[in-house]
Amino acid sequence: MDSTRTENESRVARTPLWVVVVRGLQLILAVIILGLSAYFIHGIYFDELGFAIVCSLLTWLIVAYNLLTPNIQSLHAFHNNWAVIGLDALMVVFWLSAMGATGALRARFRYSVSIAGCYNDGSAVNSNHCIITRAVAVATKDGLSMISSVAGLSALNMLLFIATLVYSLVSWFRKRRSAAHAGTSTNNTSGAYAMTPPQQSAMQQQQAMPEKQVAYNQPSYGPQPV
Repeated sequence: MDSTRTENESRVARTPLWVVVVRGLQLILAVIILGLSAYFIHGIYFDELGFAIVCSLLTWLIVAYNLLTPNIQSLHAFHNNWAVIGLDALMVVFWLSAMGATGALRARFRYSVSIAGCYNDGSAVNSNHCIITRAVAVATKDGLSMISSVAGLSALNMLLFIATLVYSLVSWFRKRRSAAHAGTSTNNTSGAYAMTPPQQSAMQQQQAMPEKQVAYNQPSYGPQPV
């Protein structure tokens, strides 16, 4: 258990500071988009703004996962590189969809209408009701500015998620390359082995035998007879 935990902690790299800043901006933009969308749908509900709220809530969860799991030691076991890449890619698609949907919603408000009167029924969602002559729904200039802001901020959040997705992919490729390089180095050195004591003694005997043979083959000399 301890070895598995140590190995998992060793492969989890701490998040660089600039990535933490980008994650923080993703969270801040999601809060702003949530506030604008919630304020608008309090008057009249649109599916496009409801989807923007869903994207904001998902961003909170994903940013929390991406910041906490690599930087808190007790949460390293829950960190997964594939999850980080997949969640970032998912949010790129979601924020792109939110940008397109809210932009199309803003383009639908292009006719001037006559309003006879508006009232609020006190509901949390879809509470404003107006008597109008030409359209199903109306929006003031402030409301149209909110929709435009949601579309623009959605585009900006999409770009931020593209940046973190690229970082996650580059980090994953670097880890794979370093792991492959380490495996190659291990294979290259696997042929070397340590000799056991009997092998060492045999080698020493083989090295000593030529010296003894040289000593035996040397001619012997005695005193010259008188």
